[in-house]
Amino acid sequence: MNNIQIFKTFLCRSLPLLAFVFACSFNLGAQDDCDFGLTYVSVGGGAWDSEISWNITGSNGDVIAEGGAPEEHELCLDSASCYTLNMFDAFGDGWNDAVADLGPFGSFSLLEGSEGSEQFGDCGGGGGDCEFDEDEDGICDDVDDCVGAYDDCGVCNGDGSSCGGGDCAASTVVVNITIDMYPIETTWTLTDELGEVVSAGGPYEGEVGQNFQEVICVDSVGCYTFTIVDSYGDGICCEYGEGSYSVSLDGEVVVSGGEFGVDESTTFGFGDCGGGGGDCEVDEDEDGICDDVDDCVGAYDDCGVCNGDGSSCGGGDCDFGLTYVSVGGGAWDS
Repeated sequence: MNNIQIFKTFLCRSLPLLAFVFACSFNLGAQDDCDFGLTYVSVGGGAWDSEISWNITGSNGDVIAEGGAPEEHELCLDSASCYTLNMFDAFGDGWNDAVADLGPFGSFSLLEGSEGSEQFGDCGGGGGDCEFDEDEDGICDDVDDCVGAYDDCGVCNGDGSSCGGGDCAASTVVVNITIDMYPIETTWTLTDELGEVVSAGGPYEGEVGQNFQEVICVDSVGCYTFTIVDSYGDGICCEYGEGSYSVSLDGEVVVSGGEFGVDESTTFGFGDCGGGGGDCEVDEDEDGICDDVDDCVGAYDDCGVCNGDGSSCGGGDCDFGLTYVSVGGGAWDS
């Protein structure tokens, strides 16, 4: 074996070990030199993590970190600086419930499409490097969803007229959501008697304990149903943060909570809403349903007859109380 062959053999056998030692030394050095405390970052948890890629850039555009999913990293991030999380999905349908958890900086996700960006850190009014932040809300104008303010109808710089008047000439429903550690799981809807969606909110992004409020103008007639949903099925309190929600109608709280499973619904409004504070002209049987729309003003007997005596089903004098029996409901009842 000549000298060249010996040198090649040495390189082939030694380079992997040398690379490993170098990489370990490099990583340890980077951690030791962090003046801000390392931030634990995890990305993943969705149905199609293999489609995900991402990177984090500094205010000068330099890439600080990048990767795929599922992955975990420890990064040296300064809370007084501004960063951008760039999110990509190869299929183009968002991250499918996957989340980029950036610890104290919050959690973020790509809700739809093939790419999107979110800024975090101090990106305006406190040491960040925004070129413009006209409304001084701490979000740089080039990535701010609304440079200005949302009106009561949720319209950026609107006058409130798109949902029935800037001052809610009729009635006002206010929804307050305080998010837990996984706000991307939280959504809600407000529907009318016909099941039409009047307003909706979520999924959310932000830090644990952050509050979101929606003011909705509604007609002062009829009933409305508020439904809150947690896609994971563990509610918004209390294992992963003290999340909560409340809904008020014209200043009076009609429901509040946070501990539920997949969803929770409450119906309220005006008239026949089951005693939810409506303005019935007449409710003779005091069942909370206005008489003009009550199917039975009075009470059903054991045979299901309004104000009956129970004789129509062969047992007016039954000493034990009639038992209602139902058989069926299958695909082949015959």
